[in-house]
Amino acid sequence: MEICAAALAMPGLPAQHGLRPTVNVTLAASTLTGADNQPGYLNGEPVPADIARRVATQPGAKRFYWPVDSTGRLLDQACPHAPAASTVPTGPVIDSSLTTDQYQPTVTIARHVITRDQHCIMPGCRRRAHTCELDHRLPWPDGATSAVNLEPLCKRHHDLKHHAGWTLTRTPDGSYHWTSATRHHYQYRPPELPVPEPPPAETTNTGPDPNDEAPPF
Repeated sequence: MEICAAALAMPGLPAQHGLRPTVNVTLAASTLTGADNQPGYLNGEPVPADIARRVATQPGAKRFYWPVDSTGRLLDQACPHAPAASTVPTGPVIDSSLTTDQYQPTVTIARHVITRDQHCIMPGCRRRAHTCELDHRLPWPDGATSAVNLEPLCKRHHDLKHHAGWTLTRTPDGSYHWTSATRHHYQYRPPELPVPEPPPAETTNTGPDPNDEAPPF
């Protein structure tokens, strides 16, 4: 771990999508605080909670917070609020603007799309999103450079989309639907992200129930 951290801190490392090489760990805020032990994701691959916490709490680690729905789908919107300082360390909150009028996405948009989709969105492809190209589903400038209109595609499948007659749509639940030139249909749904578990409900001891029978002493 220490060797990797030292290597990643070296100046002059090339950046992709405006992001320096990093080790990305994704876990629920409740797991970060030790309230539960849900698995995390290390560069898109599942890892035990203790490993995810160890990586996330390394000195110098930066934390970014995203809202997810009850199914673990990253929402294309700003984080409604930063977690309370009493529960987790404070960190950057996603910019409320996940769109830009430029062709190249901002670092905020790129980080959001990579975290949301995890891999190249062609079904069966395991190329990690941070090494993929970010494709405008509806070509720019007709389509916006936004989290909603961008998805990660490896070079091979990016070329397939543009030059082999394939079409791609995205449904509100975050799933991607491919149609080939032969009218065959395929679907990719991004992996579910960890969902923070609510704290256990507090119970109040109101004394014995008068309707309970006394134990047979």
